[in-house]
Amino acid sequence: MALESRLRPAPPVDLDGVDRILLAQVALQLEQRPDTSAALTIAIVNAQSPQFLHELKLLAPAAAFLVHNDLLHHQALLDDAGLATRRQPDLASGLLYAPELFTGTDIVVARLPKSLDALASLASSAAQHLGPSAVFLTGARQKYLVPAQSTTLAKSFGSVQASLGQFKSRVLIASDPVPGTVASPAVTAQLADIDLAVGAYGGVFAGTKLDIGTRLLIATIPDLLADYTEAVDFVDLGCGTGLLSAYIVRHREVARVRASDLSRIAVQSTLLTAQLNGVADRVVVTQNDALAGLPSQSADVVVCNPPFHASTTLETDTARTMFEQAARVLRPGGEMWTVFNTPLKYGGALSRAVGPTEIIAQNTKFQVTRSTKSFTT
Repeated sequence: MALESRLRPAPPVDLDGVDRILLAQVALQLEQRPDTSAALTIAIVNAQSPQFLHELKLLAPAAAFLVHNDLLHHQALLDDAGLATRRQPDLASGLLYAPELFTGTDIVVARLPKSLDALASLASSAAQHLGPSAVFLTGARQKYLVPAQSTTLAKSFGSVQASLGQFKSRVLIASDPVPGTVASPAVTAQLADIDLAVGAYGGVFAGTKLDIGTRLLIATIPDLLADYTEAVDFVDLGCGTGLLSAYIVRHREVARVRASDLSRIAVQSTLLTAQLNGVADRVVVTQNDALAGLPSQSADVVVCNPPFHASTTLETDTARTMFEQAARVLRPGGEMWTVFNTPLKYGGALSRAVGPTEIIAQNTKFQVTRSTKSFTT
C-alpha cells in the first residue's frame, strides 16, 4: 500500500505557519494559567521540526515535554534533538496512543490530521485520559479547515473554538473533555471479492476499502505466483492496511512476508489485518524507513504500491528511494511487483533501479509492472 512521505527528509530550517500559530496559542494558554508556579506537562503530537520543540522550551522552560509521532522519520528527528520524552505504546498493544501521553497532561499541541478518522482517533484518545482543565490545540492551514473537523472534536470535548487566523493558519481550541469518552477503535470490514478481512485504524490509506491500484495488483498476483513457483520470502513495502501481505500468504502456503511502513497507523492496521485473516504467524510487521535493517539479497519478491502524495504535494522521490531499497534486498533473479498511477511513468525508474521491467496489467488509471533483478547486479 503506501508510505506517506519523503524518506529521511532534511531537518526543516524554518517554522511554518502552522507551527507559528500553535506557538502563539500555547503562549496565550500559559498567560491564562491561574497558577504559573504549578508543574506543567505539554504533549506534542506529530511535530515535524525540532525547532518547534526548541521554541516551546523557550515558552515554558520548566515544563515536562512528551512527544508522539506517527511517521518514523519525524520521530527520529525529534529523538535526535533530545528535547522531549517519547510516549508511544508497544505495537503489540493495539493502541495508537499511550495513555501516559495524556494522563496528567495540561496542554496537547498537535498538527491537525488530514483525515476525520485520524482526528477522531486522536481526539478521543486524548479526551479519555486528559483531566478536566486540560486544553487540546490542533492547527492547520486555513485552506484545509472544514466544519466537520470541529464537529468531530465536539464528540470528545465540550467546548471547541477556532482561533483568529494568522500565518494563513488557524488553531482549533478544544477543552472540557467529555467524561466517559473512549478511544475510537479500529474499523474492520469483510471484502467479499478478495475473500479477506481488513482492519484499519483512523487515517490509514484507503481505510477499509480496496483502493483501485491495490485491486489491480491483487488481480495479477495469482498469475505472478504461478510464474514464480520458487518464491517464498516476500516483502510488502509500504504495507498500508496489509491486504497485499494477507493475500500472498493466503495464496501460497509456504510464503513468509515481511511488511513495513513509515506510519505507525499503517503498521497497526497491517497487524490487525493479519490477525483477522488468521495469518499473523506468517506476516512480520515493522515500522521501518523503507527497508532499513533488512539484509541484502534476502527476498524473492517485493510487492509495492508506492505513494504519489506526501500530504498534499505530488511526491515521486519517495517511490524512487523505495525502488532502490527493493533492489538491494532482492536476490538475483528476484522480482518486484509494483502498481502505480500511469502518468507517473515509473517504468524507466524501475528498470534503472531493479532491472528489466514489463507491464503485466493496466487500466485507465494504473499499471502493474514486474521488474526482474539481474543475476549480475
